[in-house]
Amino acid sequence: MIGQQLPVGTTQIKGDSDLVTDTSTSITHVEVKPFEYQIYPAQVKSKLQIILPASENFTMRLVDEQGNVLLSHFQIFGENQLNLGHLKAAKYFVEISSPKGKVIEEITKT
Repeated sequence: MIGQQLPVGTTQIKGDSDLVTDTSTSITHVEVKPFEYQIYPAQVKSKLQIILPASENFTMRLVDEQGNVLLSHFQIFGENQLNLGHLKAAKYFVEISSPKGKVIEEITKT
């Protein structure tokens, strides 16, 4: 079987006369972050924490489910706290971007 290419996560076991293929272990999702960050809590009542590296500037946007931009901040870095107490209970998306890439996290305002 030299030179045979197997799907990711495939294992071959050579038995007495049969070849057994096991595909039960496969990689389904690998997340690669373009930069380190923390956004919490995922279910927020009023104060949302955003922690970013202090070594570069980021852009942050808070977007509702319809795609409307509700808040936008440029040149943020380090520890940030947003007051979301004025927003209605719903799902929102926090978009953080830098020249290294963009991340989107879903939060729920309770």
